[in-house]
Amino acid sequence: MFEIIGLQFIPIVVWQTLAAVIPFYLIYKLTKIFWREWIRYIQNEFFEKEGSILLQIKIPRDVTKTPEAMELMLNGLHQTGGESTWIDRNWKGKTRAWFSLEIVSISGQVYFFIWTRPSARTIIEAQIYSQYPTAEVVESEDYMNEFDLKTGGYQMMGFELELTKPDPYPIKTYIEYGLDKKGDDEENKVDPLTPLLEFMGGIEQGHNIMVQILVRSHKKNKRDFSKTSWWNPVSWFGKAADSWKDDAYAEIKKIKESVAGRNEAGEPDLTKPLNLTEGQKDTIGAIERSTGKYGFDVGIRLIYLAKEEIFNGANIPGMVGGFKQFGSESHNGFKPAWKTGFDYPWQDVRGKRVSGWKENIFDAYKARGYFYKPYTFVGSGKFLPGGTYSREPFVLNTEELATIYHFPGQVAQTPSFQRLSSRKGEPPANLPI
Repeated sequence: MFEIIGLQFIPIVVWQTLAAVIPFYLIYKLTKIFWREWIRYIQNEFFEKEGSILLQIKIPRDVTKTPEAMELMLNGLHQTGGESTWIDRNWKGKTRAWFSLEIVSISGQVYFFIWTRPSARTIIEAQIYSQYPTAEVVESEDYMNEFDLKTGGYQMMGFELELTKPDPYPIKTYIEYGLDKKGDDEENKVDPLTPLLEFMGGIEQGHNIMVQILVRSHKKNKRDFSKTSWWNPVSWFGKAADSWKDDAYAEIKKIKESVAGRNEAGEPDLTKPLNLTEGQKDTIGAIERSTGKYGFDVGIRLIYLAKEEIFNGANIPGMVGGFKQFGSESHNGFKPAWKTGFDYPWQDVRGKRVSGWKENIFDAYKARGYFYKPYTFVGSGKFLPGGTYSREPFVLNTEELATIYHFPGQVAQTPSFQRLSSRKGEPPANLPI
């Protein structure tokens, strides 16, 4: 009898517990939604107030600087300020500055741009002129305004890239290619950016290729209320670790443990000499060198755009292949994270999902959006039931960024590359000695 009463009593206890917990859970969820939308609102207000400009960099024909000059320039863009206080982040909507480094081919004419906030223009100009004194920086109209994806009769293919290995593994940089050596014969140098520039400069009239590299200074992530978990109270407090450097230490430890001897407990013993191969030593050294420089959160976006009647799918592999030379088996590399298309027609019979993706990546490119809402997510970004694609930035240091975005010297002889016809500011020939 008591057992029967106990069984009848269980549902009452459960319902009473749920009745007590559900209101708190609903309050938590509503507060989380409100807070997320509030942050989005004040950030958008801040972005609109700040505004943006697009700067074109015109490079002289006789540039002799190595990509190290660009690395020094990028050091000046590593700005972590602007969101240091709680009031700045959660009441004023301030964020640290981000920049868009762009290489663009319009009908085969190649241009270099930097998109930024107007308040950062002076910093960018100072950094560029300090390293490239004969360059010219001019404000430009946004070339994206010339294209209307919905009514202009354009066909488009877009990609966003991700790394092939964990963040700590560096890509193959200009140092591995020997471009850091000064005074060597230019003809014997190999610039990994040249294949991409040659491809972009070789496309025909009416075809357009855009490469967008969005960057912001990397720093330890503070607690994000929108990512807290109801079931994990630990996530409600504290600060997140610097995953970039922590992952680097973990990868180095993993490599060392793979060759380490075992102690009595059967665990790797790192106190004894390690029999590392030369390749493993090089990998450890590359990881340590990578995390020893300034890091940037990065998102890379590629777009090929042309009128429907001349759109050539053969340009798509060349666009992605232009990033192959930055990777290797022992280093990191780039691969498409998602694209605006399916491999098989039955994956999107009516074409609505692909159309939505194209609009998303086109709008995100034009807005130079990646790190903040509404550009952090893509609805149904992968062929999964109800799946979504989240734009998660990866980390590259200044050396890696200078490898994929720098002003090429005499190594790159692409005839369509937009250089200045002569050096600016040549001193008079009759100056007294």
